Amino acid sequence: WRSNLGDPDGWPAANTFVVNSQEPVTGLASSGPFLYVFTRREVFIVVDAGIPGQETAIQLAKGIGCISHHTIQTTGRDVIWQGQGGRVFRARGQHIIEISDHRVRGSIKNDACVPGRMSSVYDAGTQRYLLMFADHDVSRPRSLTDPTRQIVTRVYEYRVDRNAWFPWELSTGGPTGFAMVDAVVVRDSDGVD
Repeated sequence: WRSNLGDPDGWPAANTFVVNSQEPVTGLASSGPFLYVFTRREVFIVVDAGIPGQETAIQLAKGIGCISHHTIQTTGRDVIWQGQGGRVFRARGQHIIEISDHRVRGSIKNDACVPGRMSSVYDAGTQRYLLMFADHDVSRPRSLTDPTRQIVTRVYEYRVDRNAWFPWELSTGGPTGFAMVDAVVVRDSDGVD
């Protein structure tokens, strides 16, 4: 279902389209004239979105999907999201490429254990996509009454303009209450971060 253009309270029955999948939808993203529809193992693109009765869902990929809508970001002409197995993808129009590399894929896979504790953001000014995983140690739940509880957030920074990943970690709480940032900085041969 979608609302009428310019009328967010109007939801007529004609404003529907069908995505032929046996899986539930895990996320949506719009980029340019396209609407992307994600399941855990499929990606669809809806063309002619906004033209009642003309919307058509085309399957772009099977075996590639999105594990959580919290990882989806539109970056101008592209859409970036996390799929299964720690893989991160970028779509432009009807073309999908994997942008994760072997250095971060395994770490992202291990950190993505609780979909509700992940988020992402894209900064158009610096062309950086940040994929963040809040503390996922479910054996010791978060507690405001436990001053020794340390909360760790792992961040995977993807610099779109350089096609490069930079993982880092934020650590707060614990016995000292200090916040620490541990970063892995990779320099190019010209010495630029």
